[in-house]
Amino acid sequence: MGVYMEKEGKSLTIRGNSTIEFKENGIGVGVWGEVKSVSLTQTVITGGGVGSMGVYVGVYTKGTGNGTVALEDVRISKVGTGVRVEGRETLTITKGSVDFTGNNGVGVYLGSLVTNASLKGMRIRGNGKGKGTGCMRRGGRT
Repeated sequence: MGVYMEKEGKSLTIRGNSTIEFKENGIGVGVWGEVKSVSLTQTVITGGGVGSMGVYVGVYTKGTGNGTVALEDVRISKVGTGVRVEGRETLTITKGSVDFTGNNGVGVYLGSLVTNASLKGMRIRGNGKGKGTGCMRRGGRT
């Protein structure tokens, strides 16, 4: 795992030409618990292949929703899932890219509690030979 944040906290911010590399079935940036804001800017995340995940923002331990995830000029590669957000209201991705691997990879996965999602000026690309998904939504409405 690259960066891991758990329990309560106001925010997680990573910016300014940061590089996170991890191997095998790890997670580049993992956030669990009641963190209100996650912000990554000018960050490169390189994973270990099919079972790995670039950015995972999980479900609140106390309540759900009312948090934000913002990625700006973030480049994610060599992962099975690029970005997975659950338990937060808003996801914004501006610029950057997600290059996922595997036959069933997912570029961006939105959990059922995500009510607002904006993807602008970014690229999602899969390199498997199966049925990859660029952006996937689970239940609810976005």
